[in-house]
Amino acid sequence: MTMDGLGKVHLGMTLKGAGRALGARLVVSPDYDDPSECSYANRADGRDANVAYMLHRDRIVRIDVDSRTAGKSFVDVRTEAGIGIGSSEADIRRAYGRRAKVGPHPYGDRNDHYYRLDDNGRNYGIIFETWDGKVSEFRVGGHHAIEYIEGCS
Repeated sequence: MTMDGLGKVHLGMTLKGAGRALGARLVVSPDYDDPSECSYANRADGRDANVAYMLHRDRIVRIDVDSRTAGKSFVDVRTEAGIGIGSSEADIRRAYGRRAKVGPHPYGDRNDHYYRLDDNGRNYGIIFETWDGKVSEFRVGGHHAIEYIEGCS
């Protein structure tokens, strides 16, 4: 994962363009009141179930990687610096140094954090969520999009 996206899927792509890049059909979740404003898409074939694509007006604005996909197809996604699910907070600090700004996790206790990196000069960033000192999920996207705590809100 980079500040631009994940593999062949880049922020700003359309849903169809991302599907072509992946060689797989992406389907939008029916769980959103106004899917044209904000929704999530996943691979229709169930592969890489821990990766979700947030859409705003049919453009990818955020990519989420989650550890909560028990029994489903899981792909080991890492940033260019090697940080992924299960990496420690010390790993984040070693990889990114002072660029990684740490703050409290909105739902956690004092041992749970958000580590945020911003792409200077552009409007992209990455947030790593940690629980008990380990990365449990992370996301890349536009500054506004990565701020949403619960999907589209």
